[in-house]
Amino acid sequence: MKRTIICTFLFLAFHFSFAQISLFKDINTLEAGSNPANFVEANGLVFFTVQRIDGYYLWKTDGTEAGTRQVSEQKIVINLFNNTFSNSVTNLYVHNNEVYYQTKNASTGVIELWKTNGTTPVLILNNFTGTHFFSYNNNLYFFDFATSIYKIENNNASLVKSIPNVTLLEKTVLMNNIVYFFVKGNTAIEVWKTDGTETGTVQITTIDNTIDIYYNYNTNDPKIVGTENQIFLFVYRMRKDEINNLLLYDTELWRTDGTTTGTALIKTILTQNDYSITFSAKSPTKFGNKIVFNESGKLWISDGTEANTQIIKSFQSIYNNPYTRSYGVLNDKFFFSAQENNDFELWISDGTYTGTQLLKDINPNESSLPNHFDKIGNKVFFRANNNNELWKTDGTVTGTVFVQNIAKPDGLSPFDITSLEYIYTSTNQLFYKNYDAQNNYELWIYDGVSSKLVKNIVTTSSNSNVSDKRVKIGNTWYFSAIDHQGAELWKSDGTINATTIVKDISEGAYSTNIREMVAIGNIVYFTANSTTDSKMRLWRSDGTNTGTFEIPLSSGLQGDIGVNPEKLTVVGNKLFFKGLSTQGYLWVSDGTITNTRPINNRIILGNLNNLTHVNGKLFFTNERLWISDGTDAGTKLVSENFFDTPISPVCLIEFQSKLYFFSTYTTPAFESGTALWESDGTVNGTKIIKEFNESDDYLTSSFRLFLEKSTNKLFFRVKPTVSTFDLWTSDGTGIGTNKLTTVNTLSSQIKQSFSSLGNKFFMFLYSSADRPAWGWSSDGTVDGTQIFIQRILRNTGISDAKAFNGKLYFGIDDDRYGHELWSTDGTPLGTQLAGEVQSGPASSYVNSLMDFSDKLVFWGYDNTYGMEPRYFNGQICKEECIPFRVIKTKTLNRQ
Repeated sequence: MKRTIICTFLFLAFHFSFAQISLFKDINTLEAGSNPANFVEANGLVFFTVQRIDGYYLWKTDGTEAGTRQVSEQKIVINLFNNTFSNSVTNLYVHNNEVYYQTKNASTGVIELWKTNGTTPVLILNNFTGTHFFSYNNNLYFFDFATSIYKIENNNASLVKSIPNVTLLEKTVLMNNIVYFFVKGNTAIEVWKTDGTETGTVQITTIDNTIDIYYNYNTNDPKIVGTENQIFLFVYRMRKDEINNLLLYDTELWRTDGTTTGTALIKTILTQNDYSITFSAKSPTKFGNKIVFNESGKLWISDGTEANTQIIKSFQSIYNNPYTRSYGVLNDKFFFSAQENNDFELWISDGTYTGTQLLKDINPNESSLPNHFDKIGNKVFFRANNNNELWKTDGTVTGTVFVQNIAKPDGLSPFDITSLEYIYTSTNQLFYKNYDAQNNYELWIYDGVSSKLVKNIVTTSSNSNVSDKRVKIGNTWYFSAIDHQGAELWKSDGTINATTIVKDISEGAYSTNIREMVAIGNIVYFTANSTTDSKMRLWRSDGTNTGTFEIPLSSGLQGDIGVNPEKLTVVGNKLFFKGLSTQGYLWVSDGTITNTRPINNRIILGNLNNLTHVNGKLFFTNERLWISDGTDAGTKLVSENFFDTPISPVCLIEFQSKLYFFSTYTTPAFESGTALWESDGTVNGTKIIKEFNESDDYLTSSFRLFLEKSTNKLFFRVKPTVSTFDLWTSDGTGIGTNKLTTVNTLSSQIKQSFSSLGNKFFMFLYSSADRPAWGWSSDGTVDGTQIFIQRILRNTGISDAKAFNGKLYFGIDDDRYGHELWSTDGTPLGTQLAGEVQSGPASSYVNSLMDFSDKLVFWGYDNTYGMEPRYFNGQICKEECIPFRVIKTKTLNRQ
């Protein structure tokens, strides 16, 4: 039958009274910092990006606090860690003394191109599809995703030319007042040039693969370098050695002068027969009309001829980082970081062996690791000593001197270090991102004599939430939070005074990264690693500092390979988990060091997954269905038979003291089938509940297949298409397994989350910003299955849900209230705004809900405290309740 549900609710504009949501505790009192980055100079100002929790914003500065201001309220589209050399449109781009940047229209979702000289921004294009900019003869051009060239003029984009049959633009280079660019075709690298007109945009030549199987062009860092009259590029090929029947991998250096005859292979730099250890040329850099680069510790130079393409000097290693400048050029010398009989230190070279020397051993005790070289005036500036210091050199020992400290917090990762950005201006001022313990990363200035904070831009407290991993024991929640000591294990009983750190496991500001967390009795078990130790380790805690300690595990393998425990599963008073060892992948523990061991059963080495507790036993899969009581002898296949038994079970779940799952099987006639199964751990008790047609339903091959439950029903999906699936329910019997409805998702890339409240099952479906989102509820009957939410998400998804005081609470984005806390009883009328952390359309990004006897605590953001725990006492409305705005007529197909 068909049933039409009309869910139309209007907001009334009078006497609305919401619950008071208040700050629970400001765990992390350090300021968040503005994380300034992407510095460019235009119109006598420095422009840069500022990061807030809701996105990136464009700022400008003249070097004074008063002159450091936000350019507009627009959130910009930016790639914070884009390659320094890139002219990608996701960086700020300067053309004719104006800064070009992108925004995303909140209403339409399309990308817009804007420009500013520091005053009111101007909209250039309202549907921008560019990927790379280039400037030529005072005009601005861009390539789009289809590798077509467009010219921007009079706030319009006009097509110059489409480049056919290519997949990727590699780079643009200006040489002799002509723009050259390189694109990747299906079987070749094509060399093109353009003067900004259709007739002047022509292909020069092709570097094809006539002697090769295929090649892959490496673009992790710039491999195309232009000099005064030639362009160098590297290609990477795979070819067959017919004599020795081997695959060989070549790194080749090519050149072009912009003509067909002037495009030629210079030299094969490296040939290897193992793809996994192939090293391509790194950090090619212009040096006069030559280039220098390094490969496997060898320093190379080339003038474009085979004879003069040679190794200058071999080192133990030459430092390279695609996010920093690895060479600095000053007149007829260049600088770099290399290791030879010492750690990484500063070297200088004139391109000859005798002229390549150690310039200065900056740190005699360990590596100073000079990097990120910049030529300013008659000096080259660089960072050294773990990027904590700024230095400069004029090419002499006495002229290589310390300039300025660049602070960073303890526990900063190597990737964070590479993002410490700065800019030298035309007025010889240094603007840079600097750290101090209270303000975090903010904008600083150095004038050659002293440095100072320009402005404390973001004064919001830092966020304290780092993970959604948490577990409840009684009325106490254990969770991961961050403060000045880094991310660590915390606990709370719902009172402020008892919300405290349990133990500073990784001492100082280093963080402990908690991966999984479970509880047995009054003990919490969790897996974690730290900033300084990548190995995942097993820990236990009774909620005290002294009672929190590691349970050491040994794999028994050579090379100190860690056990890397995962999939923690509680069965009674035992902890099971998966971990690497010489005996097997399944481990068991009673919480003591002595009785934590691998189960000695080599058969179960392999694809061990789906650990599930059912009625005092552990079920798991390893191609087949297994069961364990924690002993070696009691760990075995549920059935030794091959026919009519589960093969590759998925979606294991406990329901009414039995195991339910989906699995394929094979009959004695070698016919295959797919079914919903149940098992009590015995051969006779493992049986099919409902068969499905595998060719129609793709049950076990669908990665979005789910099997969930309420207190009295199972729920699952079958028959998925690109935009729909069927929602089914089961009471554990064949006759009680039936279809409820067909769910329309509009997309195969749907995200899904689930929850339950008593006998009701809740299902949230959403994909991404500007796409539909749904909330479904079901009591296991056709009439009791309904949509209680249907809307277009603005920019965020649906947060995890938590049952509290007879309702389900969750965070969702609404165009009037932002992403805030809502509640539902599973009906449209019973779906209401619970309260706001930030009033109006600003979002608090509700997440990590924890229930206590008298309150609901969750993390939410505001501009004062950042992302910190808030509390809600359960009283939603005093007068009128605001239902979620569902404006939709929906016809459900019922069977």
